[in-house]
Order: sequence, then structure tokens, then C-alpha cells
Amino acid sequence: MDRPEGWFRLPAEFRDTGDPIGGNPFAAEDSRHRVWSEATAIAEAEAARINAQWMAELSLDNVFAWKQTLVAAKFDVWVRRGVSVLHHESEAGAFDNWLVDYANSCMDSVHADHVKRPPPYPADLILLELRNMLGQRVQVWKAEARSVIAERSASRSAARVENSPGRERLQITARTIAKRKALVKDYRDRRELSATALARAASMSDTTIRGIVNEDWKRFSASSQRSLLDLLRLTEAEWYQE
Repeated sequence: MDRPEGWFRLPAEFRDTGDPIGGNPFAAEDSRHRVWSEATAIAEAEAARINAQWMAELSLDNVFAWKQTLVAAKFDVWVRRGVSVLHHESEAGAFDNWLVDYANSCMDSVHADHVKRPPPYPADLILLELRNMLGQRVQVWKAEARSVIAERSASRSAARVENSPGRERLQITARTIAKRKALVKDYRDRRELSATALARAASMSDTTIRGIVNEDWKRFSASSQRSLLDLLRLTEAEWYQE
């Protein structure tokens, strides 16, 4: 069988790490800078191990499934790094957009490689399988990102409570409390809810809601605060913003 020129040569991407972003997107003074650097080193090592494993396992028996499983495996590696720097609900949307863009970039790269070096198997079928595989991975990682964000948000809440004298979270200003009252009032007004009806919707007492607004930790728990913020569709960062 005739082979395209260069068919037996190692792919050019073996020269680099395969990092889809390159560099550190966070400033040196940002705590995420160190997290990103450490996660990148881990991802680079894992990507190299994946390349080694897949090259060792490539055979005539798995040639039709090999390419897409390799791409999907390395997709997970670099997406996992992205999840390592997610902390707030407000970051989820941008992460979702990046996930889809990265998946499409992987598809474009494989398609371009097939055009340049036509493989000895039906390329369209491989691309379709890869599309479905990456589509599934995008949804998996969207769910994982939200789970991680929720877990880290809960950990921050618990840590601030446990580490603050008298189980008080922060020095909350009158301006912050006034802003919170306005947010709650706006939510109630738009839905024509009384204070009692809001408390019922949040599955807590009106006293608990006032405690959350006034940062009186004797009257509420971290879990009740999260429940109220979820109901109001507010992030923790927005709740504590001046």
C-alpha cells in the first residue's frame, strides 16, 4: 500500500508540550499564578506519559480508535489544569466558553492533520467519533467545574467562620449591610413576596435571613447562607462586595 510522504515520521506536536494556552495568564502577585504554574508542570508530565502510552499501544487492531482516544485523553489533562484555578460562580461561564473553543480547536487540528497526511482509514468517521467524544467530555467538565467551585466556596466560608474570633466572619460595614438589604428587597419586590414568604421559599426563618444580612453568625450557619445566596442567585463575592 502506498503511504503519503512523511507518514512514518513522528508528528511535529511531539516537539512541544501540547499546552493549548502557553504561558501563565495570571500576574505574579495573583495567588493563582503559582497554582497555574504547578498545575502546568503536572499537566506537561501527564501529557508526555499519555503520548508514551498511546504510542506503545498503537497497532493495526486499534488504529481506528487510537487517534480520538489520544486527543480526548490529552484534552482532559489540560482542562483539569483550568479547573485548578476556578473559585467563584462568576468564572463558570467563561470556563464553559473556553471548553467549547478548546474542543473545536482539537477537532480543527485533527482535521488539518488528516488533510495534510490522509490516514489509511475513513477520516470522516474518526472525526465524527472525536466530535461526540469531546462533546461528552465538555459536559462532564462543566459539571466538574461547578462541583469544584461549590466545594471551594463552602471551604472558604467554613474557614472564615472557624478562624475568626467569636465565630464572626469579617468586619462588615453599614454600607455593605444596606446593599444587602436592597438586594433582598429587590428580589422580594420583583416576586411580590413578603418577608415571611421569602423565608418560606428559602426554607429558613425570617430571623435567620436578618442574621445573614447583618452578618450575625449567632443566628445562621454557613449552609443557610449558601441556601439564601443560591435563592437570590448571588455569588459569595457579590454578597461581600462593598
